[in-house]
Amino acid sequence: KAVIPFATDDIHKAPLIGLCIDKNNIYATDEHKSHTILKVGLAIDGQLNFNPIAANMLSSFDGEDEIVFYLGAMSSSEEATHLVMAVNGMDMFVLKYQTTYPSDILDNVNGKCIELNTNSIKITKTEALDALSRISIFADDNDLLALTPFQGGVTLEVLNAKTGEESKEDISAELKIADDFSDKIMTSLKNFVILLNNLEDEKILLKFANNPKFISVDGINYVAWLATKRID
Repeated sequence: KAVIPFATDDIHKAPLIGLCIDKNNIYATDEHKSHTILKVGLAIDGQLNFNPIAANMLSSFDGEDEIVFYLGAMSSSEEATHLVMAVNGMDMFVLKYQTTYPSDILDNVNGKCIELNTNSIKITKTEALDALSRISIFADDNDLLALTPFQGGVTLEVLNAKTGEESKEDISAELKIADDFSDKIMTSLKNFVILLNNLEDEKILLKFANNPKFISVDGINYVAWLATKRID
């Protein structure tokens, strides 16, 4: 559930389609955002890349139900083409993608975010989401969010790329920013809301480099990031 909103099942995004279990981690990305959950206890030989609809198939079962995962084939196939999830005597088949997922590339990006993103803005998730709900009433999925740090807080500014409309609101924040940082950070409004909604912590530590390419949040068992944007 945590990684599904970061994934894509669009076949045109191959090889980044779907979710991937590899090296005891679960990877999800659509090239603009990513969430990796580490050490999930599903160590397997090779990697398993599959359709994110698996989460929807499991949603009607109780959270305490035991799930047994294995690979299987439909009656008309000689090869294991599906991930099978067995719950309460029911077998559910979800398509296993045959592409090779570039988890090594995501490992590299995750590592760079942890290493290079030394500036940070700590915000309260509820306060940020409440502010965004007020200032984004004219926005759509293609619009932008700008974050501008100031002493004691950060300005959230929603920009409508088509109409030029904008709206902004200040929220409180704890800052650790290099002295020479003086620019705003821009990213996708939609993706920023997805990031906030799918991280469990109420206090979110957004990290970025002095010349930001990614906004990232890293915890004990996960790394999530958003690509930043430029408007020249």
